[in-house]
Amino acid sequence: VNVSTGAIQGGLIWDETGVVWDSVGATWEEGSGGGPTTVMVDSVDLVYPIWRITGPTTNPQLAVVQTGTILSYTGSITSSQVLEIDMINQTATLNGVSVVGNVSGDWIYFKPGNNRVVYTTDNPDAPPSTILWQEVVG
Repeated sequence: VNVSTGAIQGGLIWDETGVVWDSVGATWEEGSGGGPTTVMVDSVDLVYPIWRITGPTTNPQLAVVQTGTILSYTGSITSSQVLEIDMINQTATLNGVSVVGNVSGDWIYFKPGNNRVVYTTDNPDAPPSTILWQEVVG
């Protein structure tokens, strides 16, 4: 798996049916300046990530150019809070409390191959956000 800003790779895990899943992720640069990056997905199927945002930040948005999907969270996240949006389960929690009503747009997914991803927020000095996913590699 390759990410233009550097890949973070996890170990290989066999599930009960024998399919290999690889845990990987990508970390963006700061806030709205984190801007577009390319995520290379070596999966044989679509990938539905988990998006993790640590505050402080306001109104984060994630878009995938190839799929035309855009997901937005409306609200502020303080420095002591973590927003986690699980695309496959279509849930959103802020410090473990559901905030799915603050999420709008499309549930993000990646196609196999290159995916151009854009992360923006209302404040340019926001800390990095993280995308985590599992992909079928064999």
